[in-house]
Amino acid sequence: DYFISNYTVYPATVLAGEPDHVEAWMIIPHPTDTGRCQAILRFLVPELPTTDKQRRYRDRNWEILLGAVLNEDWAVARSIAETLPNGRVPEVVYGRNEIAAQRFYTQVQADLDAS
Repeated sequence: DYFISNYTVYPATVLAGEPDHVEAWMIIPHPTDTGRCQAILRFLVPELPTTDKQRRYRDRNWEILLGAVLNEDWAVARSIAETLPNGRVPEVVYGRNEIAAQRFYTQVQADLDAS
C-alpha cells in the first residue's frame, strides 16, 4: 500500500505495480524518426469495474496519471531532449536512487557499441 514497484522488461517495457492495478508501459520507436516514438499504457486490473463508483475511481486514477505524465514527466523529458544535442550539457548524472535507469542506459550503450 505504501510504494510502487517497477520492473523493466528490456528494452522497452516497464511494469509498475500499484496497490490495485499494474501499469504496463511499452515504448515503440518510430521506424524512421529517432525523435519520435509511440507510448502505449495499459491498466492491468484483477477485475473490470462494474459499478459507477468503481468506474469513477478508475477514471480518476487514469486522469491523475495522464496529467502527471503529460504535464510533468514528458515536459521534463522534452526539455532534456531538446537541450542535450546543443552541447551545453557535457554529462548527465543520475542520482543514487536511480539505479534502474543507470543500468538501463548502461545496457543500451553496451548494445549500441556491440552493433
